[in-house]
Amino acid sequence: DCKHYLRDFGKEVPCFSVPYSAIGKPDKYKIRSYPGKSFAWSGGGADTLLGINKINPEETVYIVEGEVDYLTMKEYGFSNVLSVPNGAPMKVSNNAIDPTEDSKFKFLAESIDILKLVKKFVIATDGDSPGTILGEELARRLGRSRCWKVNFPVAATEKDANAYLTVHGSTEFIDLVNKATPWPIAG
Repeated sequence: DCKHYLRDFGKEVPCFSVPYSAIGKPDKYKIRSYPGKSFAWSGGGADTLLGINKINPEETVYIVEGEVDYLTMKEYGFSNVLSVPNGAPMKVSNNAIDPTEDSKFKFLAESIDILKLVKKFVIATDGDSPGTILGEELARRLGRSRCWKVNFPVAATEKDANAYLTVHGSTEFIDLVNKATPWPIAG
């Protein structure tokens, strides 16, 4: 819906922007190239979850890894969706959960009051290694007993919500999300 200069391309390219809104804070916009995958932030990087200002904590909350997956989930009837602002980490953290020591997950601390009210999260992060790490870190911080998992294949062509939908179609996509399994709990 716009053109924006992105350093990765060295020129203005077609983009869309996604507003990250938090109650009581000015909106920040993530600008994403399309086609292609490059990003920029307007107003600085977001420290909140995409969609946090619109969720109903009394219903199941779905968490995905990116804006395109967020839009895919919304388009196919999953209205109570959140996306992390900066994708997946490359490694499991050193067990830090305190926001002053855990800046990668500051967006959870910023929304903790509403997230505490949620009874069930369905984590639909990518099926690749970084997505698996992100899912584990989210479940650890939100409480594994409240988390369920969508099991996307590892194959790059179907590793996330949008890719799976593209390969398998809407019926199979909706069915896979609805078949989320409880997060494994030790003992």
